[in-house]
Amino acid sequence: MADVLNHGGDGGDEPPHEHANRLQVDCQTAPAAKKRGPSRSLHLVKLFQSNRKRPLPIDFDTKEGTYLPTGKNQKYFSRVVGTHVRQFVHPYFDRWANVPEEQKARATGCVYEFFDVNPRHYSKADYKLIVDGIEDTAARRYRQYKANVNAYIRDKGTDVPYRGLTADVWVKCIERSSSKKFKATNALKYKMETYMHQMNEFMTLLTNNLQAVMPGIQLPTPPPPPPLSPMHEEELDSLNDEDYLSDL
Repeated sequence: MADVLNHGGDGGDEPPHEHANRLQVDCQTAPAAKKRGPSRSLHLVKLFQSNRKRPLPIDFDTKEGTYLPTGKNQKYFSRVVGTHVRQFVHPYFDRWANVPEEQKARATGCVYEFFDVNPRHYSKADYKLIVDGIEDTAARRYRQYKANVNAYIRDKGTDVPYRGLTADVWVKCIERSSSKKFKATNALKYKMETYMHQMNEFMTLLTNNLQAVMPGIQLPTPPPPPPLSPMHEEELDSLNDEDYLSDL
């Protein structure tokens, strides 16, 4: 598989993509994380194998300017990013910007191995925005990963490490969750979310009372309150992903 890394085809005589200087890692040589139940990415693995382990085609929306992945394989994109973020990045950095470049490259580099993100298909400006979008996806999945680890510490304690974490990484996660800065940030976030819940409840009550005394009045429906612990459906699905790299 390392032979095709950074190439848009089978690695033959094609020059590597322009991100190649960042990606000096073979995804299969990395230590595997713990298995976590039936894989939801086995179909992607089969597609990859049936394509002779060459990058699968994928497009990006440059016309509308979202730069999000499109096409039949886009549904696997964010999940692949999330899987490799959990495998290669330690969940104790304050933000994605603070993650060492080596860990970032290992987390996002496998995207280019599974998908044909070829700069020849796009203008230089569009390709830069596509790469930035991949980084943004990784940052979002990293935030969710940290949230999952923090919730585990809060709900289950620190005796048993979070799945897939080594002892030294687990210790640093505990230290981070115990820091004054972390606790203060979480307290502020909780207060803001609680305030939003209370405001939504107030608006719902006000709307109901006005409609009771003025049946004909047309009022906008208040938006539903945001969850205190947001978890998008896609991210929730990713919690059941298996480390499928060892199956390749």
